[in-house]
Amino acid sequence: MLIQLRFLKRQDLLNVLARMMRPVSDQVQIKVTMNDEDMDTYVFAVGTRKALVRLQKEMQDLSEFCTDKPKSGAKYGLPDSLAVLSEMGEVTEGVMD
Repeated sequence: MLIQLRFLKRQDLLNVLARMMRPVSDQVQIKVTMNDEDMDTYVFAVGTRKALVRLQKEMQDLSEFCTDKPKSGAKYGLPDSLAVLSEMGEVTEGVMD
């Protein structure tokens, strides 16, 4: 599993002023690599409901495989501000446990 943290540069004045004009956030990317024979491919996304709806319209794999609306993240033990968009609900429950 690869976890990549992308933090904003907060130590210089130029970047602080640039973020005042165009706000950005820190990012966390989690990549899980598995053998092909272990599991079939699976589409899964976690984010705010507004962001997931936008991504579902923009990204081909989310629009093609995740046809349902985003579900509340509270069902999976996530904060209420997050939602889950997935291809198969049963697999999502297994991944989130």
